Amino acid sequence: SLWLYLIPMSVLFLSLTAVFTNWFNREKEYNVIASNKILRSGTMSFVNLGAGFIRKGGFGLMSGQILADLFSSLALIMKFFKGNNKAEFKESRLIMKASAKKYADFPIYSMPAVLLDTASKQIPVLLIARWFSGPLTGLYFFALRILSVPSVFFGQAVSQTFFPEFNEKIALGKKEAR
Repeated sequence: SLWLYLIPMSVLFLSLTAVFTNWFNREKEYNVIASNKILRSGTMSFVNLGAGFIRKGGFGLMSGQILADLFSSLALIMKFFKGNNKAEFKESRLIMKASAKKYADFPIYSMPAVLLDTASKQIPVLLIARWFSGPLTGLYFFALRILSVPSVFFGQAVSQTFFPEFNEKIALGKKEAR
């Protein structure tokens, strides 16, 4: 299927969105993160609904996801380069390179956990799609998305505001321990 070829592109856009969201979280620019989430949700909903009216099938869901990831990552990238001057960026590239070497083992340890978490969420959808009809799978997926909204909403909001504070307190604790 054509959609299989678009998966790497979607993963790239989603990864860029995650990287720049973490950057803006670190810089405590919560308004940028919030407006980007609204942009992503609005794009996905608009494309999903529009494609649903035009054509039946999974086209709307898949294209909505990919376009939402594309617009989300592009908006964050543009905001990042608009707000940072090149001298700071050059200096931070050296710091990032040193940090990448220092924490090179992190993906090795975190990737299996992330893969298992993602698989545990996606396998039921794939099994339902395999054993039951497409509309039933769509209804299950839609119900799953609606039921997960409150926990994702509050979980991300709390983690994004608590994470920088937590890092600051750890840094202060290390300085006090010296």
